Amino acid sequence: MRVSQWRRRAALVASIAMALTFGSLATASAETAPAQTHTLFAARHDVPVGVVSIANECPAYVSSRLYLDVETTGGWMLTSVDVAYGADVTDIPATNSGNPKIGQFPVRIDASIPTPSTSIEIAGAWAPGQQLAVAVHANVVRVDEQGNVIERAGAWAGEIDFPGNSIASYFVDGIDECIMIDPHG
Repeated sequence: MRVSQWRRRAALVASIAMALTFGSLATASAETAPAQTHTLFAARHDVPVGVVSIANECPAYVSSRLYLDVETTGGWMLTSVDVAYGADVTDIPATNSGNPKIGQFPVRIDASIPTPSTSIEIAGAWAPGQQLAVAVHANVVRVDEQGNVIERAGAWAGEIDFPGNSIASYFVDGIDECIMIDPHG
């Protein structure tokens, strides 16, 4: 079984587990479209270590914002998150052979201390129905009860392998039409 096939199956299981644990992440509000979720895999372990949820601002006009929430599970914590995005995977900084260049991703969040989650807001010009390729890389650690780092790993979100010879992955999501919910029923 290819790694991407395993990731898709593990992503489904992890998404169901996350929804049961934290409630549904794909909820609509008067401010954002329903969120889409993608599993965050520790690269060298190829095990789920968290989830990335992505939603767009409502109303989704030509100028809009994306909201990414990165949450870890299983005792993992974030130390940094890098994000790149574009209309196609070719818009994500990469080497000539197709391996992503994390150091050139336009968004970077560094945690001063390991944290279980972070939120990222990205301004852009997107229209409803537009597809975006999104690469999310996180450096994650596991700590013991005293706060000592006992394990480190790089992690990627997504079900699609980059074209290069690496373990990096990305996902493609569309800018959703907004579903406005009347809070009064």
